[in-house]
Amino acid sequence: MTPAEAVLGLYEAYQARSWGTARNFLHADAVVDMPATGERLPGRPDLLDFQRSYPEPWGDLAVLRVVGGTTEGDVVVAAEVEVRAPAQLFRLAAFWECRDGLLWRGVEYWTTVGGQSPPPERRQPLGPPEVLWRTDGMRIEVLPEKLSDQAVALWHEVGLTRPWNDPDDDLRRAMNGPASTILAAVDGEHLVGTAMVGHDGHRGWVYYLAVSPSMRGRGLGARLMAAGETWLRELGVPKVQLMVRRTNQGVKEFYHHLGYREDDVAVLSRRLRG
Repeated sequence: MTPAEAVLGLYEAYQARSWGTARNFLHADAVVDMPATGERLPGRPDLLDFQRSYPEPWGDLAVLRVVGGTTEGDVVVAAEVEVRAPAQLFRLAAFWECRDGLLWRGVEYWTTVGGQSPPPERRQPLGPPEVLWRTDGMRIEVLPEKLSDQAVALWHEVGLTRPWNDPDDDLRRAMNGPASTILAAVDGEHLVGTAMVGHDGHRGWVYYLAVSPSMRGRGLGARLMAAGETWLRELGVPKVQLMVRRTNQGVKEFYHHLGYREDDVAVLSRRLRG
């Protein structure tokens, strides 16, 4: 197990509230310091007790990227983590040293997104990064042009296309528009997932969320949604929404798990061509 795999596994276990699994990634003498609050959690039992007893609902956790620690000989690894609490959004920069292949000494720097206002002359959105999440061998980034054909092929494969919508046209509009893009989950050089995101200045939208059948069950769909939300949030968009067919109960449950709720509205539409 590499340090990157250990740190990813730890925070994914926290998200699942699987404390027995989290224990497998921590050294028995693990210590975590949190400088923002002056806290120190000495030893694996205290660290896990702290996490286990934290008041619910503390939110949904997603690892945005892991830096370093890609070989078993590495001893240092860093992770950027996002926690979407019911009323606030938090970011964590975590730095870990490893011993005996396990996470041993950690420092966690927590911050509230939007918790401080910049001076007026600097008050502007940062803009979304080109790479929104990265770990060993895989990344979520703006769709490279060379993978466009793979994206359309994936949409056909998972049944997202409809005869009245040309997916190639949809892709070009999203990639060339000033307020939209397509995010791609790339494993090595192979496309394994997509999410089309865009906004009208107030509402963000998500379309073409797709995960390769061979990669399902690993949390990649949730990571793509978290990356899409990050992309919109960095542009100052306050709300994101999407459309799900009424008969697609399994997909509804997936979004409910991510914190999405059904609004009491009806979608009205009219085709402008054809």
